Amino acid sequence: MANEKISQLPAGAPAQPTDLIPIARSGNNYSLLVSNLSGGATGPTGPTGNIGPTGPGGGATGPTGPTGAAGAEGPTGPTGPTGSGPTGATGAAGPTGPGGGATGPTGPTGPSGTGPTGPTGAGPTGPTGATGPGGGATGPTGPTGPAGSGSGGIYNSSVTATLASSQNNYQPSGWSTTTNRFLLAAASGGSTITGLQASGVTDGWSVLISNTSSTDVITLPHLSGSSTSGNRFSNANGAAATISPLGSALFVLIASIGWVPA
Repeated sequence: MANEKISQLPAGAPAQPTDLIPIARSGNNYSLLVSNLSGGATGPTGPTGNIGPTGPGGGATGPTGPTGAAGAEGPTGPTGPTGSGPTGATGAAGPTGPGGGATGPTGPTGPSGTGPTGPTGAGPTGPTGATGPGGGATGPTGPTGPAGSGSGGIYNSSVTATLASSQNNYQPSGWSTTTNRFLLAAASGGSTITGLQASGVTDGWSVLISNTSSTDVITLPHLSGSSTSGNRFSNANGAAATISPLGSALFVLIASIGWVPA
């Protein structure tokens, strides 16, 4: 190694355990390994070095921050005064149109058509005739006439029964050819009667059919094929007849047709 000042040597930090350090001891020169220095006493603190030069200027200016939120809207200014120009003059009224035509005169009253009353004719009263002889003996009582048809408007020959859901050629217990009132309770959900027994009943006989149920209907279909032709109901307009809860209907027997509404 050439003779050089220590200050001229290149920097060797950091120290390595195998580095040699020259020392002077008792007039003689020696070398020590850096590793020989571990555990030795700490030397005195050296003087503070001079302050180094100031580093370069700071980095580039950072980006501009985001725009802050808009401030609250200011109060509305006062309303300006209302303008008021003068009112224009009223236009002149137009002329009035001519009046209607004059009323015509009333015509004369016609003569009365009533003629004079004629005189009353009155001849003298004739004399009273003589009294005739006394009447003869009373004749015998004639035979009783045939029974009239129909019920005479009094419906008091009753049959009371509860219906099934469907009844054909209906003939309830207690029925006879002179029964003229049927007190029938419709079944739950309603009952249908396709025909009413008419065999032996007088042509023109009338019957009153009453539904004693307070909830269900009795239906009487028009000319139902489920009953014999003479027992069927022949209803107006060919539609089924119905008897509402607690309602009644009157029918008359016409032998060539069946039972028809009265």
